[in-house]
Amino acid sequence: MHELSIAQAIVNQAVDLLNKEGGKSIARVSLTIGVLSGIEEHSLRQVFPIACEDTPVQGAQLEIDVEQASVFCHDCNAAVVVTPPFMVCATCMGSNVDIKSGRDMIIKQMEITN
Repeated sequence: MHELSIAQAIVNQAVDLLNKEGGKSIARVSLTIGVLSGIEEHSLRQVFPIACEDTPVQGAQLEIDVEQASVFCHDCNAAVVVTPPFMVCATCMGSNVDIKSGRDMIIKQMEITN
């Protein structure tokens, strides 16, 4: 389960932020996770509290926004949202596409308490 290592990396970044900004703890972590990122939202939610134990992030609320996948179609020059595993253009049904979004995991915001 690689979600635990991802949760630990998030906690490490949160602790680094606290050290830099001089806060007491982290109250909230907001993420965006793409549907193509390979990260299981449910699993990340389960392991996040474990990764936070005995750190200034313990008890932090985890907010996750899921980003849809989108592609650019080279056949018809359309940018469309797709539903994995079907990576074809909804406009022309072409498969000559480049993925434009849905692969990332981004830490959008961390709320520091003093």
